[in-house]
Amino acid sequence: MQARGAKLRGMQVNNLMDDDWRTRTRDSLLQSYLHRHVDDCACAMCGQKDVPLAFHVVEKTFDQNERELPYKQGFIQFAPSGVFPPLDYIRGSFPLCTKCAPPCKKCKLPIDTPSVHNFALSLQAKLGLGVCTDHIHWRYILEAAIKKTFTIALLTVAAFFILFFWMLRHLGLSRILCAIGVHSWKNLVLRDVCTVCGKTTATYAAPQ
Repeated sequence: MQARGAKLRGMQVNNLMDDDWRTRTRDSLLQSYLHRHVDDCACAMCGQKDVPLAFHVVEKTFDQNERELPYKQGFIQFAPSGVFPPLDYIRGSFPLCTKCAPPCKKCKLPIDTPSVHNFALSLQAKLGLGVCTDHIHWRYILEAAIKKTFTIALLTVAAFFILFFWMLRHLGLSRILCAIGVHSWKNLVLRDVCTVCGKTTATYAAPQ
């Protein structure tokens, strides 16, 4: 019985040690996702230096035979881990500052704003694991919705003016006015006649 009890106590101790190791590993990993100061490093989006940067928001992997890596675009190469990616690949990220990828107010992890998504798409990169996925950030959702609505409205107005000026050029102002019911009347004895489209109406019903 004593041996069995000692074995159980040993298993409990091992479980506690495993839980403690997992907790410390998780905390260390989360800390590496947060913004931090790094010397001689600038934000890949805005170019600011001497600011806290997050290194796991936008990541990209290259083949080792890649001739030119985008260092001028802010690419920072990770040290090889020997696990992922394989040794014949180069993995790195494009660090982002607190202005371009602001920290979440609750967990402090960087937020993948629409501008971050567009930046990653422009580089053919992907979002890393170091972004906040547990909280909803209504500010950026609303900003994206308003921007999209404004863009659609602007395109609609632009299309209207393009169509109007095309009609103005090919049909002339007079025919456009006739199409919307504004005629150039010429008074005859018993009726008025439009000098553009030829529409007629009673004299009393049309202006001079």
